[in-house]
This record gives sequence, C-alpha cells and structure tokens, in this order.
Amino acid sequence: MELSLESMFSPSGLLGNASYVLLILSMAMRNMFWLRILAVFSGITGIIYDAFILHDPVGTFWESCFTLVNLVQWAWLNRERRALKLNQDELNIKHRFFENVTDIELKQLFNCSEFITLNIGENLTVQGKKVENLFMLTQGNVTISYNGNIVSQCSAGDLIGEIGFLTQSAASATATAATVCKAIKFNHQQISVLLKSSPDLTITLNNIINKGLAEKLVRQNESNHAMQSSKI
Repeated sequence: MELSLESMFSPSGLLGNASYVLLILSMAMRNMFWLRILAVFSGITGIIYDAFILHDPVGTFWESCFTLVNLVQWAWLNRERRALKLNQDELNIKHRFFENVTDIELKQLFNCSEFITLNIGENLTVQGKKVENLFMLTQGNVTISYNGNIVSQCSAGDLIGEIGFLTQSAASATATAATVCKAIKFNHQQISVLLKSSPDLTITLNNIINKGLAEKLVRQNESNHAMQSSKI
C-alpha cells in the first residue's frame, strides 16, 4: 500500500486504522471483560487487514496469536464470572445485609463459609475458648452472657465473634441461640488464605466487621443510657 494521507483514509486504510483504534480502546478499559472483547475485535480486524490488504504473513500470524490469546482469556474470564454468580438465597442475603458488596466479592466470601441452623441452647462462642469462626446471624436471636449473666442480645444482621476472629484470641463472652437461628459461619483459616490474595476483599471484610462493631457500641450506649435513666 502506498504511504500517503489518501491511502490512510481509503477504505482499506480505515480498516487498518480501526484495528488500532479498537486496540487503544481496549487498553483504556478498566473492566477486564470489555478489555478482552475489544482486543479480540481488534485482532480480527488486524487479521483481515494483514491477510487480505497487505498480504503480510508475519502480521497475519502475530495478529492471529494475539486474537487467540485474548479469546482464551475472555472465555476463561466468562467462566469465572458464571462460577461466581450468586444463587437466589445468596442474592436475598446480599440485599438484606451486603448491599454495598460486589457480587464477586460476596461469592468469594460465601465460598469460604457455611450456612448453618442452630437450635435453642447451642453456643456460637464460649467465654475463654478460642474463636475459630466468625458468625453472621441471618435469622433468630442470640444472647450474649459474661460470667453467666446475660449482658446483651444479637439479632439478624449482627456479627458474633468478630474480635476473637480478628485477633485469634479467646472469646470474651458466650453467645447462645435463644431461638432457632440461621447464620453464616466464616472459617478463619479459609478466609485468611483468600484475603492474602485479595486486598480489596480484605478491605470489604474489615468494613463489614467495623460496621458491626460500631452498631453494637451504639446499642450498648443506648442500653446503658436507658438503665441510668430508669434509676433516676
């Protein structure tokens, strides 16, 4: 092809330009899914241009390799997205308790968790014993007792064992199911492995725990204030 401004904007030249425009757009994408899609279309356009316009076997070969790599990566990414799709029960929990957490992050957390049912009288944590799991109540009520005295109560949406879970220390109180409860049980060892590979997920989990602690503190302050007011 002749090197001129006219040839650059000829129909065949525009095809070559389109390949590079698509490549630049793909590099500008922050979403990996769309980056791969645009890269694949850039490669296909490049193959057509190199094979049928330039008749360049070297360019055609490398454009084909580029397209194949991005196509395989797109297929793998698409498979991962399907595997991380939330089922209906998980979606219901997300809408109730994890509205600001992305589906992918939440699915990763759920993959390191277990959905359990607790009967009345079953303990989630025991005072003085090491906390191995973090619990989030999704249904029912749990009493919190210290030295045998009930000091607080947790309900759906509350986390149980978060301090011991974070510090890997003994539980400061005993948490006992006061009703039939449903909860999500997060295993410390499994979550630790996951968090090491995902800084974003670490921030997400810390935000959830910090929010739970703040809500408990507010409730405790309100309870203390009500008790003091009743003594006046």
